[in-house]
Amino acid sequence: MTTTPDRRTTQQRGTGMRNRVVQDTEPRISQLISATIHLAGEQDLRVDTYGSRAQRGGHIAVASDSLLIYLHDRKSAKVYADAWIDAWYIASHLPKQIATHPRGDTGPVMMARANGSDDVQHVHDTARNVALIRIGRLTWLLHDQAAWATATATWRQVANIAPLVLAPRNTDPLGPRDRHQPHRPRPAAPEAQPLCQSGNNYAGPPPGVMARGIDL
Repeated sequence: MTTTPDRRTTQQRGTGMRNRVVQDTEPRISQLISATIHLAGEQDLRVDTYGSRAQRGGHIAVASDSLLIYLHDRKSAKVYADAWIDAWYIASHLPKQIATHPRGDTGPVMMARANGSDDVQHVHDTARNVALIRIGRLTWLLHDQAAWATATATWRQVANIAPLVLAPRNTDPLGPRDRHQPHRPRPAAPEAQPLCQSGNNYAGPPPGVMARGIDL
């Protein structure tokens, strides 16, 4: 059977990929959590750090009104930061800013820990006029450019401080200065004191020195 060749240009294929809607796949394990966060207007993301790259417990925490993300290595920080920075094209199709109402509750309601690499997808859903950023099982639906710009500014900050706080990977060994104690010079041996083995003041040899034998 002969099939018609695909005569679309590379640009047309790319446009079709950007405009597709990503469908959730069927779970292959007993429990699976997928979260979707809708963003509109300026976003208030807070960054907190703990430790340094010399410590295996160092991490970066990125908190928003709904989600708290812990990044435990540089790879995960790069994945998240690049996912937001590279979404500039799909975000450019969104309106500048839409009207929003203030939220009654504040504080994260979900926490995620990120280690290593993860799958990233960018989609411009023309039917709903939203931009989709998916990292693993987390999906952000952006409704305007203000949401992308303010959130991305925070993720650029994360990318800048990640080399100072995080190890390359959470399983990487520490650097040589952290695996070994600093070299300390050995203390000098005490100078030998002349011994007097006669008289009533002789108290025997000092510790570690064998007594002289007695010739019969």
